[in-house]
Amino acid sequence: MTLRAGECVELPGGVLWVRYESFGPFAGADRGVPAALAAAPAAGRTGARGVPWGAGRGAGGRAQAQGPALLVAEPLAAAGAPLPMPAGAHARSGGGGPHGAALAVDPEALPEGGGVRVVLRGAAARGRLRLEAAGEDIADADLQGGWGSGDFVVGEIASHAGDWHFRPVLRPAGARPAAMVLDSGLPVASLGLQGALGGLLRAVPHWRTAPRAQPPARPDLGALYELADGTRGVVQALGDSYGRLDAPPHIELVRDRRRGEHLALDLVRAGAFRRVLLFASAYGDQGLRGLDGSVTLHSEHGADIGIGLAPCREPATACALALITRDGPDLVVRREARYLPVRAGLSPQRTLDYAYGWGLSWAPGR
Repeated sequence: MTLRAGECVELPGGVLWVRYESFGPFAGADRGVPAALAAAPAAGRTGARGVPWGAGRGAGGRAQAQGPALLVAEPLAAAGAPLPMPAGAHARSGGGGPHGAALAVDPEALPEGGGVRVVLRGAAARGRLRLEAAGEDIADADLQGGWGSGDFVVGEIASHAGDWHFRPVLRPAGARPAAMVLDSGLPVASLGLQGALGGLLRAVPHWRTAPRAQPPARPDLGALYELADGTRGVVQALGDSYGRLDAPPHIELVRDRRRGEHLALDLVRAGAFRRVLLFASAYGDQGLRGLDGSVTLHSEHGADIGIGLAPCREPATACALALITRDGPDLVVRREARYLPVRAGLSPQRTLDYAYGWGLSWAPGR
């Protein structure tokens, strides 16, 4: 299969080889690089856990690359415990011609909740990437080159739903990742695999009026939350329950001139969350009827995630936008985009509570 940015590849188990073959010349350079899990391909030699290592392994167990290109593994601290990294090795990049590099990673040997980012260094030419496991090619991609002398992020290896995945990144380090959209065909995304853990996540709504519809009342944004310690509650303007980022629940309803009203979640404290339901609500006879729009989850580090809404045609006072739940060390976001019909005698918040089993006690707010 062809590697495409953001489209995860489930790994079959065992050692994963990431291989790179250049189609063009390199610029010479000397670089200090982290040597964890780095190897050049060679036959007949094995390292820990039977992983084959290349010739040129230096004193003290440091890996040394053959040729000008080098594939290295860097820790994904945001995915959990950081990967212990040995002392940096010194690798020399040299002249042109066909050169390659390889990296062996045994996911099962990584710390619990850990992950690695695979980075290509010292190569700015066209080339081909291949993923190989159990002696078989499982995916590949052609690189067009032209990203200069900086690092090129190949992808990330992390656990999701108990299985290991390779998420292709395929962009120069520091470049903003492409946004993704959740819809009925792709309703779920891993925030860890999207690189969104470890910073602020902002849920920014974009409201519109559906064609030929009477403009609805402006919806209020809010979130039901349940923390890892069992604490449950709501963040919303009603009752001045704006929340806080620097203290539980680590969710805050923010109003600023640039982004407008939005919800901010502190994913540096991703382990504090068990589940969070993002919602919109409105009062009055019309409620949300005539509402159209979308919500964008803006991440400090990862790809933006868009969630589209269908126009609201029926009487509804509440809309469940997205549900964020814990999955081991990861957080997973599911598109809900679900309008909830009016229930006699129930507020929008209680309607959401009953629909998702939050079990809160409610009192009139103002």
